[in-house]
Amino acid sequence: MEYMGEPNEILQIESLEYSYTTSSGGHNSRRTFTEPPTEHIFTSASSSKGGAKVQENEIIQVTVKWDQLEEEFVLINDNN
Repeated sequence: MEYMGEPNEILQIESLEYSYTTSSGGHNSRRTFTEPPTEHIFTSASSSKGGAKVQENEIIQVTVKWDQLEEEFVLINDNN
């Protein structure tokens, strides 16, 4: 996930949480910053052998929370 806001605004973030839900499950990640974040791309990795895959035409619901703010959006595969 990439932060797209004003560069000085990210320096004030104290916590970041994001989650997504698919037909095969979901994921939740949370980070707390004791120092202002110096990065603007946030990743989370996990691995599973033989795990479920997201369907090609699936719509993925995403929720992002930073401090007291929240945004929800969907990811759509536009691979036509």
